[in-house]
Amino acid sequence: RVVCIGASITRGNVRIFSGVASERPYPEQLGELLGPSYCVENFGIPGSTVLKKSTQPYWKYHETLEAIKSLNPDIIIMQFGANDSKEKNMHSDFQDDYAGMIKLFQAVESRPSVYIMAAPPIYSCTPKGTHVYGMDADIVNHLQETFQRIALRNSISPPISVFNAFTQHCPNLSSKCGWRR
Repeated sequence: RVVCIGASITRGNVRIFSGVASERPYPEQLGELLGPSYCVENFGIPGSTVLKKSTQPYWKYHETLEAIKSLNPDIIIMQFGANDSKEKNMHSDFQDDYAGMIKLFQAVESRPSVYIMAAPPIYSCTPKGTHVYGMDADIVNHLQETFQRIALRNSISPPISVFNAFTQHCPNLSSKCGWRR
């Protein structure tokens, strides 16, 4: 059993460049790729953050956290960072709060493997402070090392980097990328 947690990217209601990013959320696609021997559950909550002190902390969804724990998952994939970039306490609390959530899930009876999935990039057509959702491109686009440190400090596997899948097609983070043509 695989549990995916995060915000709108996980949930699947994401718009980019005034269009829908995908018709199906990544957990659904992951389930198809893994096959019928895996059950992939989507616990994405749009707008949520891993930060405890934020406008919408994932931590406040106690029923959701209990539901996740009661599933006794084998694998948990966490993707946070984009919404966190809007918060004033991002730099001071992000790593500790992420570590706290990792520990929360590592303590589940099934002892799941916990993975961090890196946030995808925010492109230059959405500069700092003007992104439609208020996310900070400078912060999000430089989180890769932070995710590496969090994984290392919490003795989990290196982060899953979807960031690289985007930057392979558009290394300069420009809105004029070949994949948009």
